Amino acid sequence: MPSPVSGGAAYDLASGTWSKLDTAGAPIARRSAHIVWTGSEAIIWGGSDGFSKRYADGGIFHP
Repeated sequence: MPSPVSGGAAYDLASGTWSKLDTAGAPIARRSAHIVWTGSEAIIWGGSDGFSKRYADGGIFHP
């Protein structure tokens, strides 16, 4: 089973490069979270620690 993830990167289509995202204010590391793209932001909700704890929180990412 993979470990929970607490970071990410953004892909720039124009330059073809990835850049690491700042994790300040990000939700705690988790796996199996639900992510929805609204057209202007990503909403991340739920998930678990990979064991018994399930999260009922999330965050919003504005690229």
